[in-house]
Amino acid sequence: MRLLRLLGAVLATGLLLSGCSALQSGKQSGVEACSTIASSMQDWSSQLTAAANKAASDPTQAGASVDAIVTSVQSARAEVTNADVGAALDKMAAAGQRMSSTLDASKGKASGIDQETLTTATADLNKALADLGAACTKF
Repeated sequence: MRLLRLLGAVLATGLLLSGCSALQSGKQSGVEACSTIASSMQDWSSQLTAAANKAASDPTQAGASVDAIVTSVQSARAEVTNADVGAALDKMAAAGQRMSSTLDASKGKASGIDQETLTTATADLNKALADLGAACTKF
């Protein structure tokens, strides 16, 4: 349950990010960067929900779901030139990689999940999501 609450908090933060819109300018603003990756951000929310739902029953599959999110975050990062949004995406990818590794290390058993490491990685992901949310509002 603790794992589900942590991943739920990540999801809730992610849902706040879906309100980005575009502006026209020479330099990519945070708003423009987030508009570019808005559909990806919505996908991440649904994928995080799937990972949270699988974590207790199948940590290995949850880890694979988080891996897919990391791959998508890295692809989205390639589309972004805004420094603040890019930095937040880099932090998201790094935290996601730590989460995935932790889930994979459980060898498919929820009791084998290193809760301390997962909690730290989840907190780091939440911080990255908060940073992304803040960067998405910058013109």
